[in-house]
Amino acid sequence: MEYDNIIDEIFNRVVTSKPLIKDRDVLRSDYVPDRLLYRDDEIRAVAESLSPLLKGSRASNLLLYGKPGTGKTAVARYVLKHLQERARRYNLNVALAYSNVKNAKREYTVLVQLGEAIGLRFPFTGLASSEIFTRIVNHIDEHGIDTVFVLDEIDFLVKKHGDEILYQMTRANERLHKGSLGLVGISNDLNFKDLLDPRVLSSLSEEEVLFSPYTVEELRNILMDRAKLGFNEGCISDAAINLCAAIAGAEHGDARRALDLLRVAGEVAEREGADMVEERHVRIAEKRIEQDKVSETLRKLPLHEKLVIVSVMLSNKGSTGDVYDTYISLAKRLGVQPVTQRRVGMIVSELDMQGLLYAPVVNQGRYGRTKRISLAIQDSLVREVLAEDPMLAVLL
Repeated sequence: MEYDNIIDEIFNRVVTSKPLIKDRDVLRSDYVPDRLLYRDDEIRAVAESLSPLLKGSRASNLLLYGKPGTGKTAVARYVLKHLQERARRYNLNVALAYSNVKNAKREYTVLVQLGEAIGLRFPFTGLASSEIFTRIVNHIDEHGIDTVFVLDEIDFLVKKHGDEILYQMTRANERLHKGSLGLVGISNDLNFKDLLDPRVLSSLSEEEVLFSPYTVEELRNILMDRAKLGFNEGCISDAAINLCAAIAGAEHGDARRALDLLRVAGEVAEREGADMVEERHVRIAEKRIEQDKVSETLRKLPLHEKLVIVSVMLSNKGSTGDVYDTYISLAKRLGVQPVTQRRVGMIVSELDMQGLLYAPVVNQGRYGRTKRISLAIQDSLVREVLAEDPMLAVLL
């Protein structure tokens, strides 16, 4: 009965409280509005690069790069939407395909998504990536389709699988008699081009657009614009919007971060039954988003990284040697082959860089120097998230 009372209280509050949010989708970072503020030059550059498609010619390959939250994906999707509408109006044989490489994870999945966008169907598995790409090229050639493939977070593809498939894509037009294939690569990594073979780089970056971070004032105006669409009138304070912009502006002008803060602050205020979204709701949202981000990072760690996290937690500010001894014990309990102590040391450094561990080097006098390793996040969060892993649940 106690649970029934809690649920009734929550539901009654939702029904009787003042609705603050008018349209949640508008407040999401992946929403593409009818106008994109402060990105006129970038929109013009992408549109000019893809415009030859409207004359039945091949689009130039294009590379969009810049820090996260600078509008790269939004601009690409905005231009693609308008291009698709114009192609339909003129009855052109144009196909535009989009894939977020990081979400797809596998090279096979990326190619299947691109193939399906031009009307092909593939089995869930069983074909080599080279065979899928050959079928895509043959289909483009057979039907004379002018095609553009947009590969978002393209650096993830190269780091995980190499750039051979990109080389094949940039050379595809040499195999086509009809139709064409253009590429748009989107990368958050400013050093992405250093990963590419010179042959791929020269073909992929026929044209480039660098996206600069938004200023705090630009972020504020973007949020003001979005808040008018997403919130009911008078339901969010200017101070809350200013704080969202200031926090995101301090983190390299990330509009995605600013919008997430705005949306979550609105949700916090609504659940509280508040009349207006205020600065304190933004502060709560900031902590909640950070916790969610850490939780997601923990979930995606490979098994041995998770084991190192648990080993650090159990070692209680131990040295690298202490952590390794605990790690060996845990690996044996799970029946998995442990990695070397050198590799565990590298994992500790990587997790330190990600902000999951704190591993300062301390001087022990005549005993030399060593690391004192501890968690940089709450024990309770580690236990909660890693307990979801069936293998690790027995250790926790």
